[in-house]
Amino acid sequence: IFYAHSCSVKADSHKRILLSDSLKRKCGIKKELLIIKIGQFYELWPPGKFAEYENANTAAYARYADKLDIRL
Repeated sequence: IFYAHSCSVKADSHKRILLSDSLKRKCGIKKELLIIKIGQFYELWPPGKFAEYENANTAAYARYADKLDIRL
């Protein structure tokens, strides 16, 4: 499920990538997006949806960071 909507893309000669209309619709991307790198993968997020996700998961991040002795 994590990679169900993933796809490979190639950059053009100017190092740009083109997002398909279906991917933009699926993700809710309109004018702006955030690019989040996780390992060798990238996630594309509409800024508002990422902020919602972060806010909804802040407590969980803190618990995991504490267990791993990581300072946030």
